[in-house]
This record gives sequence, structure tokens and C-alpha cells, in this order.
Amino acid sequence: MVERSKYGKRLKEEIINRAVGVMREMELYGDRYFIKTSKSKQYVFDLLRRIYNGDDELRSAFEANDGIRLLLELLKKEMNELVVYRIIRALYAVVCSQDSSKFGERFANLGGVQAVSYLLANPHCSDRVALESIYCLRVVSDLEVVRTADNKEAISRILSTLERYNTNASFVNVAVDFLGNVAANKDGTANINKDFIVECGAIERLVAVLISFESKREEPGVKSLLSSIIWALHIFTTSCSTPERTISARKQLVYSERAPDVLLYELANPVDLSSRLCTLNLFIRVVDADPLNHPPFLFSASGGNASLTDILFEVIKTTANTIEVNSKTNQKKLIIQKAYALLISLANCNLNFGSAIRFACSSYQIADLLLSCPDSDVIRSTIDFIMFVIKDETVREHLSKDCSLVESLRNLTAQMNENSASAQFLLFHLTAESEPMVSFAELL
Repeated sequence: MVERSKYGKRLKEEIINRAVGVMREMELYGDRYFIKTSKSKQYVFDLLRRIYNGDDELRSAFEANDGIRLLLELLKKEMNELVVYRIIRALYAVVCSQDSSKFGERFANLGGVQAVSYLLANPHCSDRVALESIYCLRVVSDLEVVRTADNKEAISRILSTLERYNTNASFVNVAVDFLGNVAANKDGTANINKDFIVECGAIERLVAVLISFESKREEPGVKSLLSSIIWALHIFTTSCSTPERTISARKQLVYSERAPDVLLYELANPVDLSSRLCTLNLFIRVVDADPLNHPPFLFSASGGNASLTDILFEVIKTTANTIEVNSKTNQKKLIIQKAYALLISLANCNLNFGSAIRFACSSYQIADLLLSCPDSDVIRSTIDFIMFVIKDETVREHLSKDCSLVESLRNLTAQMNENSASAQFLLFHLTAESEPMVSFAELL
């Protein structure tokens, strides 16, 4: 009996071999070859795509016959939109393997990123060709061979195309993913693409896009776009080639129009936990960029009717209340620790912010967090935060009268675990009669 799967595989390989032979003739003779009509060309590329799509063995057979190079060469020569669209789809189908990067690497080494991005520079490029092109570029953008290459031309074309498609959530989302991937650093090494992206004003542009889509966040695909923009801003504002460039990128972020307000809104209403964590890191980086000279609107920023202080404490409380033992525990733990770190940084560089903490500590019932949170690391971070704020005598006196807080600390000292000694140390300093320790004003 004939094994149909084996017979089918051989047949498909034979079709690939013959179709690649046809492509060679098309490259050699152009419109002098008998396959010269739009319809016949489309048939060739559609046939190939349908055969090797989703099958790495057949992709390998196609690539071994110089198929990727032929597709790119024919793409450069083709003027008909119908045919260009089929070639781009065929390219995407061959490089989008989830199990092997060799097809994407071959594509990149043959100049595929530049060739495909060139389509985006054409003012007559159709919407569907533009979308398929950016999908093709995104799928190879996280390969090391692409990330370490000089992609300035492709980046410029994509940023220009963003202006044309700035209301198309799907296109912008994929384009932002490409920019974030090619700008990412591996092992802390410098990335020239990141420097160029920042120099081109991409941070201000993405903040503007973020603002423009805020009112549409419930529409299909928009939440994914918002998450991608936050992630990309997170990439662009760290580990530039020099510390000066990194600081410049962070200042671009904070001075972008309405950036603090829109980031605060995303912090209070995140698409997901990853976005909230990235947003917290963005605020921390802004503070670190110039700890003694923050713009006033950073402290006056508000999300709705809530201040930055209120939102940070609300983030801590709601995140701690939902911590449980699962795959997201570490992410939630990081969110709480970053929120505490941001509160401390802001208190150290702004007297009014330090005063606001005094009232917020009581309003958001830190005692309940100490009693109910099951994670010992979060409890330790909370104890460390209270130790910081009681350095201000006014805050210490205020919290020493919080019976719930004192009682929760006593319970912790009695539990004889890794936090018992820290709780006892805090309880002593909180309740001891002593001279004023220090004030936030003296910390400035």
C-alpha cells in the first residue's frame, strides 16, 4: 500500500522544484517569459505559499533551491500591486517558522529587511501590501542578525509610514513591535538602532499615538496596541549607547505633551500586569534622569481625580490583595516593590510629596496588608517602606497612633519567621519615645 503522506510530501517537493525553476526563468527573461500576465504570476506565488506554509521541511526544500533570494529579486522588479501582494504573502509564509530561525536569517542576510521596507516608502503602496510588509518585518525583527544590523533606512521608512496609518490600530501595533524588537539589547550591549529611533523622535510620536487611542481602548485590537506602545517606550528609555543618550531619552518622555498624565492613567487602568510594571519602570526612570530638577507637572499629574500618590498606594493595595501562588506571583511582587521604590524616590526629591505619604499611609490601611498578604517578600518591602517614612518625625508620630498598624507588627514579631526581626525593629522605632529623627525637608 502506498503511504499517502510520504507520496504527498514527495509530490509537494516536486512542485516546489518546478515552481522555483519557473521563478528562475521569470528572473532571467522578465516579461519575455510566457508567464507574464498578472494572473499567471499570482498563481505561481500563491501555489508556493500554499504548499510550504506551516511545514518546515517544505520550507527547507524551497530555501535550498534559492527560493527566498528569487522571491526578493522578483519583488524588487515587480510593479503590479496584485503580484507584489502575493510575493509578500509568500515571503511571510516562509520566514514565519516558529521552530527554526534559519529562514528569517537567510531573508535578513539577503537584504530582505531593506527590500520589504522599501515598499513602505512608495506613496502608492496599498493598505494590504503595507500591512503584509510590516507583518513580514516584525516576524524577523527579534532575530539577532536583524537586531545587530544597521536598520536606519528601514526604521525611517516605518516611522514615516506610521504617520500615514496612525489611525490603523493593527498596522501601528505591528510597526511598534518591530521598532521595539530591533531596539532591544542583548547582554547589555549597545544597540545603534535604539539610538537612531530615539533621535528620530519616536518617543514623542508614540506618546501622541498612545493619547490618540486612549478614548478607543475598548475597540478591537486597541488594548494590544496600548500594551505594545508602553513596552516599546520601556525599551527606548534604557541602555542607550551612552548614559547621556539614556538620560536624553527619558527627558524626551517626560517632556512629551501630556506624557505624565497619560502614563498615570495607564498605571491606574493597565491593559495587563506587564503594562503596569513597564509603566512603573518608566516613572522610576524619569525620576532617576534628573532627581533634583523634576518638572512640576510630574508631581501634579493626575489620573482622573486621583493623584500620583493615591494611585501608587491603590496599586500596592489591590495588587497585594490578589497575590496568590501562581505564575504571576513574581510579576505582582515586582509591581509592589517598584511602587514602593517610586514613592521613596519622589519623597526624597519633593517635600510636598513626602507630606502626602503621611496621610496616604493611614488612608490605605497598610496594617491590613501586613496582616493579610501571604507573600513574605511583599511584607518585607512594606516594612522597609515604613522604616523609610518614619524617618520623618511627624510621620512617625502619626503612625505610632495607628493601633491597627502597631497590632499587626506585634503579630508579625510573634510569628517567628523571616520577617519577625524586621517587624520587631520597626515596632521599636515606631513606638519608642525619642527625639525627632529627621524630616523630609532635611533629606532634600
